[in-house]
Amino acid sequence: VIWVRRLSCLHTRRPFCGIVSQPVSCKASNLDRRRRTLLWKSRTRSWIEMNDLLGNFVERSLPQLSDAQADLLEQLLARNDAELFGWVSGQSAVPKELLENEVLVMLLKYINRDHPALSY
Repeated sequence: VIWVRRLSCLHTRRPFCGIVSQPVSCKASNLDRRRRTLLWKSRTRSWIEMNDLLGNFVERSLPQLSDAQADLLEQLLARNDAELFGWVSGQSAVPKELLENEVLVMLLKYINRDHPALSY
């Protein structure tokens, strides 16, 4: 009985996300085809942790992103999950050239405003 209760609570937990209480600001039906694809790619990663991290970030940020920022997001989503997770968790250093990607910087701030990579 205890394990059933624990399992039912797991779907409500959102690790790494500091602004869970904010309402979701984007619905797939309101987006153009490219942005729907970006949202889908952010939610269907090979790692569940990255589904939550990227999916929540993209869901909240996508409506405000310019076309140039959407290009940067697309480049970011093309990276593998191990690499991305290392960067966002602070376990590995973010390459200097990627710190010029403003969407990656937005993601790092979304996860942790005091992220070590942002102290430049």
